[in-house]
Amino acid sequence: MGEVYLASQVSLGRNVALKILRSNLAEDEQYLKRFRAEATAIAPINHPNIVSVYSIGESEGVHYIAFEYVRGFNLRQRIEREGPLSEEECIRIATQVARALECAAEAGIIHRD
Repeated sequence: MGEVYLASQVSLGRNVALKILRSNLAEDEQYLKRFRAEATAIAPINHPNIVSVYSIGESEGVHYIAFEYVRGFNLRQRIEREGPLSEEECIRIATQVARALECAAEAGIIHRD
């Protein structure tokens, strides 16, 4: 639905992950509704394995969601850099993901990825 960029929130002097709705989808009311619903559904959740939503808005026809930025790398990058994970590390990561999904499910959110 969108592309994510590293951006600077100048007013508070911090980095954010800025998700931008693709311009071709911004003209479709259904996609626009889903994009807004994503932010409003996630915003009340406070969980260590789920990023926080800072704001949602539109500027000059560009619809965005500003999320907490977490510095680091994704799992694929880690495996490419360090090789296969140990069984213990797989269990630790899977447990964190399961806890986040459980929290989201309790809030009525089903993650599509």
